[in-house]
Amino acid sequence: MLATNAFSVLQSVPWAAFSALRAYVLSRSRLLGLLILVLASAPTAINTVRQLLLFQSHKSWQNNMLHRSRTHFTSLAYMSRHLDASRKIARLRRFS
Repeated sequence: MLATNAFSVLQSVPWAAFSALRAYVLSRSRLLGLLILVLASAPTAINTVRQLLLFQSHKSWQNNMLHRSRTHFTSLAYMSRHLDASRKIARLRRFS
């Protein structure tokens, strides 16, 4: 899925390069060509950063849920052992 998103984001790179070269050739101004390249590449850069942040937040969410489930399972196991110990103590008290 990440490769598909990267491919769709990078499709605008050739168009940005073409626009910058076209502006440079028509105006003979390197500054204008560079400005157009930067402005045309901005959506690509923003989408790439957004995808990376979403991917990282998804991974951290998965890790957080995994940690919570482990903690929940550990606390349930502890409560189960504690309950079993309480029942054993109650049985011993009844018989003594």
